[in-house]
Amino acid sequence: MAFQSYYLLRGAVRKSIALCVHSFSWRLIMNGSGRTRSRSAWGLAMMVGVTLLAGAPAATASSGDSAEGSSVSQGIRQAAGWNDCYNGEMCLFQHANGEGTIVYWLPNQYNGDFRTISCSACGGTFDNQATSWWNRTGQNFCVSDGYWGGNPDNTMPAGTSGNFTPDWNDRASSIGYQGCP
Repeated sequence: MAFQSYYLLRGAVRKSIALCVHSFSWRLIMNGSGRTRSRSAWGLAMMVGVTLLAGAPAATASSGDSAEGSSVSQGIRQAAGWNDCYNGEMCLFQHANGEGTIVYWLPNQYNGDFRTISCSACGGTFDNQATSWWNRTGQNFCVSDGYWGGNPDNTMPAGTSGNFTPDWNDRASSIGYQGCP
């Protein structure tokens, strides 16, 4: 979803820039005064700068580093069912059967402390809130009831989904993808 939004935004920015550049070129041809040409050239230079910025990758929210992986990042949104977990995402849901708030990660992302995930619908944070999952990535993920892993782990193999057992309901405090049992 984040990547889709990023590319849609880039496409819209490109179209706007193309229209502005076309407008500047037209004014340059239609009005031969030096003043208009210099403003057009300045405007064109600004549009080129915006184009370069639009081509830069979108930043993701992150919070710290760990030996476990290269990225601490996630997204959060409301879910109305399993289908709100998109292909390529590892999703944890607040309620059973893919309902409630959904927190998702892309491959090679993790979070060692769910207390850092703000969730107003969860009473403040997503810590100890996960009840179901869907792993739509090509790698295994595991949740732990301890911060930064450790303690018992619950592995969610690639391509699996389900509700956590009563022993694991509302226990997850961190998620990782390396060293899962």
